[in-house]
Amino acid sequence: MLKRTEEEFREYSTSGNLLNVLLEVGLPLALFSLFNSVFNILDMMMASHVSTVAVSAVAYMAQLQMIVHTVAQGVIAGSMVKINRSFGMQKYEETKHYTNQLILLLTLLSLIVLLSIPFMPAILRLIRTPEEFIDEGFKYFSLLLVATCVNFYNQLFVSIEKTRGNTRKIMVLNILSMVLKLGLTAIFIYGMDADIIMIAVASLLSYLFIFCFAIFCITDKKSHFSIDPSLLKFDKHKIGRLINISYPLAIEKASFSMGKALVNSMIIYYGSAMVGALGISNNLTGISNNFQGGFSDSESAIISQNIGAGRYDRAIKAYFLTTIIVTIANLIISLLLLLFSSPLIHIFATARGGVDREFEMMIKSVFLYDLIGGVLLVINSSNVGFLVGIGKTKLALFNGLCRMFLFRIPVLMLLERFTNLGSEIPGVMMMISHILSGLLSSLLVAYEIIQLRKKHLA
Repeated sequence: MLKRTEEEFREYSTSGNLLNVLLEVGLPLALFSLFNSVFNILDMMMASHVSTVAVSAVAYMAQLQMIVHTVAQGVIAGSMVKINRSFGMQKYEETKHYTNQLILLLTLLSLIVLLSIPFMPAILRLIRTPEEFIDEGFKYFSLLLVATCVNFYNQLFVSIEKTRGNTRKIMVLNILSMVLKLGLTAIFIYGMDADIIMIAVASLLSYLFIFCFAIFCITDKKSHFSIDPSLLKFDKHKIGRLINISYPLAIEKASFSMGKALVNSMIIYYGSAMVGALGISNNLTGISNNFQGGFSDSESAIISQNIGAGRYDRAIKAYFLTTIIVTIANLIISLLLLLFSSPLIHIFATARGGVDREFEMMIKSVFLYDLIGGVLLVINSSNVGFLVGIGKTKLALFNGLCRMFLFRIPVLMLLERFTNLGSEIPGVMMMISHILSGLLSSLLVAYEIIQLRKKHLA
C-alpha cells in the first residue's frame, strides 16, 4: 500500500470505502493493543515472581499512575476532536495552531506532575495507601511518574499518526517498544534478581525509545500537525476551546481511575493480595477489551473528520460497523481466554517461594465474572468512541461517572452488606458495572443518532 499524504488520507477517510477505512486504521491499533495486553500480562508475571506483595504494590501504584496518565489522555482525546474537525474541514492553519496549543497544555501538565513527586509519600498516606505498598513501591511510583510525563508526548504522537492514517507505523513502533521493555524487565528480574524499581526503569527506557520518533514526527515542517515556534504561546481563545471540549474527558478518565484506586482500597478488606488478584484479572480480560479499544480510538478520529466534512451519514455508519467488528472480536478472544485461563492464572500465582494456592483461587474468583461482563464493556467503548467523535464529551463524562460511582462502588458496598459471596464480590461488581455501563451508553448513543438524523439527515 502506497503511503498517502495527509490530504489524501483526509479524502480517503471522508469518501473511501468505510469498512476498509475502519479496518486499515483500526486493525493495526487493535493488534498493538492486543500485543500490549500480552506484554502487560508478562510484566505482571515478572512482578509476581518477586513476591505477592510486590505484584499487589505494582497493581496498586499502576492504578494511581493511571490517574495522572488519563488526565493527559482526556486532554489529548478531547483536543483531537477539535483538531480532527479542523483537518476534516481542510482548515490546515487552524489544525496546526490547535496542535501547538495542545503541546503547551501537555508541557504544563508535565511540570505539575514532576513538581509533585517529592510530596508523594505524604499524598500516598493521605489516601490511606497501605504502608507495605509505600515501602515496596514509592521509588517505583516516582520513576513511573517521570516515565508517564515522557509518555504524554508519545500519546500525542500516536494521536497525530492516527489522524494521518499511519497506524501501521504506530503498531510497529509500539511493539518494538514493548519488546524492549519486556526484555529489559526480564534481565532485571530474572538475570539480576532486582526488585520492582527496575520495572519502572524498563518502562522509562521503552517510552524514551518512542519519544525519539515522536520528536521527529512533530518537528516535520511539512506536516499540518508540526511544532511551529511562532505558535508556541498561549492563545486564550484556542486554549479555551480545547479545554472546554477536553475537560469532561479528562475528568471522566481521571475520576474513573481514582474510583478504581478507591475500589482497591476497599477490597483490601479481603487481604492485600486481592488487589493483585483484581489487577491480574483486569489484565487478562484486558486482552479482549484493549483489542477493541484500537478500533474505538480510530472510530473517534474517523467520525470527527467526517463530521467536519459534513458527512453525518458516514459518521453514524462508522459507529455501527465498529460495534459489529468489536463485538465479534470480543466473543472470539473471550472464548480463547476461557480455554487457557487455568494455566495462565497458575503462572501468576507462582512466585520465588512457590505456588500461592490462596492467591490462585482469588484470581479465579474474580476472572470469570469479569470476563462475562466484558461483552457489554466492548459495546460501551464503541459507544463512548462515537460520543467523543461527535464532540459530546460531557455525555461521555456522565457515562464514565455513572460507571464508577453508580454502577461500581455502590454495587460493591451493597454486595458486601447484603450477600455472603466473599472473595467473589469484586468479580461480581465488575460484571454488573460492565453490563450497566454498556446499557446506559447505548441509550445515550441512540438518542444522539436520532438527533443527528433529525438535524442533518432529514
